[in-house]
Amino acid sequence: MPEANRELYPTTRINVPNFVPLMERLRDESLKRAITIVHVHSPEEGEWIFNTAAARLHRDKIPIVGPEAGRVIDIVETAIRTKSPIAFTGEMRRDDDSRALRAGATFGIHTLAFVVRETRKEADDLVTMLGSWSSFDLALLSEIP
Repeated sequence: MPEANRELYPTTRINVPNFVPLMERLRDESLKRAITIVHVHSPEEGEWIFNTAAARLHRDKIPIVGPEAGRVIDIVETAIRTKSPIAFTGEMRRDDDSRALRAGATFGIHTLAFVVRETRKEADDLVTMLGSWSSFDLALLSEIP
């Protein structure tokens, strides 16, 4: 773009935490039984990251379910019913949420959730506590030390 046009149409760059690795995982078709968990400071930050990623995927005409309010199991069931390849489920808090993520991944849906914890170690401990992830391609994305 010529320099003159950049001055006429300024853009704002927003630094979304974990956005690049998240989008790389979502676009990687070689991943099977994929579950991505994003570690965030607050529920609002998690919603912001998911809404930004969902908007980018929607722009590329990739069908998705979520992010929306509701129980994780309901969002995963909607993704299974509509055969959407990606489901943004929101905050993962309970064992039922982790079971729903695993069920969706078993059906070939790339399921995503976020966890709100102060440190990376607390997020790791929560993910470990919420069940066995051994047969899944699990990624915990975090920029928090």
